[in-house]
Amino acid sequence: MRGLHVVMLYICCGDLRSPWGIKIWRGKGTPSPADLALRLVRQLPLEVRSRAKRVHLLADAGFGSAAFMSDLQALGLEFTVGMRADRLTVDGQRLKDITAQQRRVFFQGLSDLPLWLYWIWLHAKQEERQEQRFLVFSQRRTPRTAKQTGRRRWKIGALFKTLKSRFTFSKFGQKLSSRQLHFFVVSVEEKDLPRLQGFR
Repeated sequence: MRGLHVVMLYICCGDLRSPWGIKIWRGKGTPSPADLALRLVRQLPLEVRSRAKRVHLLADAGFGSAAFMSDLQALGLEFTVGMRADRLTVDGQRLKDITAQQRRVFFQGLSDLPLWLYWIWLHAKQEERQEQRFLVFSQRRTPRTAKQTGRRRWKIGALFKTLKSRFTFSKFGQKLSSRQLHFFVVSVEEKDLPRLQGFR
C-alpha cells in the first residue's frame, strides 16, 4: 500500500482552521477509518464537547456507516455526513430518487436513528454537468442553513487536496510511524503557518 492514508480531526472556529489530531490508517485488518475517526472525536476534551455553543461534526461519505453515526449520537454530538446517491432508505428508495429536501429519512441498518436529508450542487466547470452531493443532518435545518453548513466541508477538503497535490501524500512510501508523522507535521505547518501566525 502506497500513499499516506490519514484520518484527521480538523477544527474550524471562525477564521481559525487547524488540525486537532490525526490517525494513520494501516490498511486491511486494522481499525477502519471510521473507528479511527471516533477515537479522535472521543479525545476531544469534555469541556469542548459540552460548551453552550455546540460542536457540529462534518464528515464525508466515507464515514457514512451506521455504526459511526450511532456512536456520534451516543456521544451527544450533532453531525452532518455526506451520503452516496445510491444509499437506500428503509423503504428501498435511493437518495437520488428523492425529490424533496428537508425530509426525514431512515436508512437500512439504521432504522432507529432519524436523519434529515438535504443536498447541494457543486459549481460545474465549462461543458461539465453540475454535481449533486447528498448530506444528512442529525437535526432538522432550513435548506439555506444546510447549504451553508455543507459547504464548510470543502474548506477541510481543500487541505487534503493540497496535501495530495503539493506534498504527494498519494505517493508517499515511508512506513515508519515516526517518519510518517514528521512528514505530515512539516507539510501542515508549511501550509498553515502564514494563516495561523495571527493566532499564536
